[in-house]
Amino acid sequence: MADQFDPIAANIQIRATLGLRRKDESGARLDLRFGPDEDPEPGAIYRIKDVLGEAWELSYRWYEPVEPLPWGAPDPRMREALLGDLEAELEEAGIEGSSAVLDYPTGWLWIAQVMTDRMVKWAAEGEEIEISDIKEKFGTLRCYVRGSERLQNLAQWCEAQSETRCMATGLQGRPRNAGGWVLCLSEEMMELHKRDHYQLMDLIYARSPRS
Repeated sequence: MADQFDPIAANIQIRATLGLRRKDESGARLDLRFGPDEDPEPGAIYRIKDVLGEAWELSYRWYEPVEPLPWGAPDPRMREALLGDLEAELEEAGIEGSSAVLDYPTGWLWIAQVMTDRMVKWAAEGEEIEISDIKEKFGTLRCYVRGSERLQNLAQWCEAQSETRCMATGLQGRPRNAGGWVLCLSEEMMELHKRDHYQLMDLIYARSPRS
């Protein structure tokens, strides 16, 4: 339930994984998994490649949250009001681009609450924060921000949390092809898309009921 979620208690640490592969046809791969908030610098990556030899090359880098948020989301009917409150908090804290938070879908609202909580706290400490854009891209959340390294890590955490979270329900999901769009959906919401795509979108970007 929404009233059981506490954004203050969320762990915003992320874990980096570097993937290397051999250049030959063997298909050999090596994943190097780092500790919480340990992001190897370019110099360290070059040293790793030197140790392994020229037969290996860096193939990918990805991030995952140390602790995933619990599954779930607020009632879709609360989306507009909740986001309006978050926008007001960000604006009062002097954070530029606060209106971008209004683009969060229902299933990722808890991510929005955590993001807002940390940004407001850091702004109170004197940090200058700007939100350039918030949007969904290829089924994951993208937060474009300007500020400190911890702010960039927070943006990366938001994206990592969204990768397995249904945009409509906040339950476990994965990116799926939904009629030319890639959306992160649960099995149930994918079935809803097949029956009625517009009803699905009404849940993802729900609006408050009008009296």
